[in-house]
Amino acid sequence: SVALVIVASVLFWFGGRKQKISYTVRIKDSRAEVFRHLTDPELIKEWAKDVVSIEPLTEGGHREGAQARMTIESEGRTLVFTDEVLATAKDQSRLLVRSNSDFLEYSSDYRLNESGDTTELTVHVEYRFLGIYRFLGVVPGPAKAILEEDMEKLKKDVESTENLKTNDGEKASEKNKPDSDDQKKQPAN
Repeated sequence: SVALVIVASVLFWFGGRKQKISYTVRIKDSRAEVFRHLTDPELIKEWAKDVVSIEPLTEGGHREGAQARMTIESEGRTLVFTDEVLATAKDQSRLLVRSNSDFLEYSSDYRLNESGDTTELTVHVEYRFLGIYRFLGVVPGPAKAILEEDMEKLKKDVESTENLKTNDGEKASEKNKPDSDDQKKQPAN
């Protein structure tokens, strides 16, 4: 019985350690469009596995300090997380979000590097199980597989013309961008 207590203690300790996973995907679209898919609640629900709702808890839209309640339904269970934007770069090259629930806390650090018509998105996730759920952290669970699945779904969604087009057929990220004719200066009246 002493051995069982020792084994349980070791497993509990290991399960409570922070785990780190990363994934990189190349998306054929602008950094602005990829960033939009990372920050728009309706678009997040399309690519993030099992997310059913995202409700703002603060006013002012996407910004540092903004908080939201994210609800996930998975395998008949409802999981609720409180998300907070910790950092967001003005040039949309970085987004850092922390998520907490009663059994898990994690942070997602998104890095967006644009090169030509492609954006390389790398996400670094650190997570840790809490309380009795620390035992779940012992076995390398599906976290890496879920991250890969979500990022590949994000890529597909961003690159699909269905999600990128507005009613008049223009990409949302291209709207309000002046084309070469609009850039010419008009004579002052």
